Amino acid sequence: MPTVNYQSLLKEKYGINKNVSNVLSRAELEALWQKLEHESEFHKLIQSLIRKNQELANNNKQLGGARWRAERSLSQLQGNYKTLKVSYRDLEQQLTAMDAQTPSSAPPQELGPLLKTNQALTQKLEKLESTNQDLKAVNDELKKDNKDLKTIVDKVRLDLARRTRELLTYEDHELRKAMVRMFKGILG
Repeated sequence: MPTVNYQSLLKEKYGINKNVSNVLSRAELEALWQKLEHESEFHKLIQSLIRKNQELANNNKQLGGARWRAERSLSQLQGNYKTLKVSYRDLEQQLTAMDAQTPSSAPPQELGPLLKTNQALTQKLEKLESTNQDLKAVNDELKKDNKDLKTIVDKVRLDLARRTRELLTYEDHELRKAMVRMFKGILG
């Protein structure tokens, strides 16, 4: 008689991830399978926990995408910043060279366009520096949020495995009471 792979059955029929069920022994997996098959309240509890886990995974995915976009934008802005900095330095050198070549009585109309370009580049440089700082702050916050979210998901998974193992030790009439306590503890 072939042995039943309860982890695969639980994954296929109820969506219980093998990472969660691998902490259970074969007897516990079999008992969990029987409870899910015959007790709708227990099945509803597991489905609720799976949905919550999926929500957390989706939130984690969205935060990861936002972080990636922020990092890409930061990288582009840093490239623009370097380019503008080089252009600014070149213009300053050109202006210094022009000052050295032209007599001090040079007409202001020749310096006007260079001064305007210099001012515009200075403003762009300041704006990019400010945006760069903002993106760094947002990136740091996203990293922290991502880490916090992963911690929460790990805690929920661990708590689910621990409470499922605990539920399997109860008699049928005690199981209902324990499930109510578990619902209150996990779902708030």
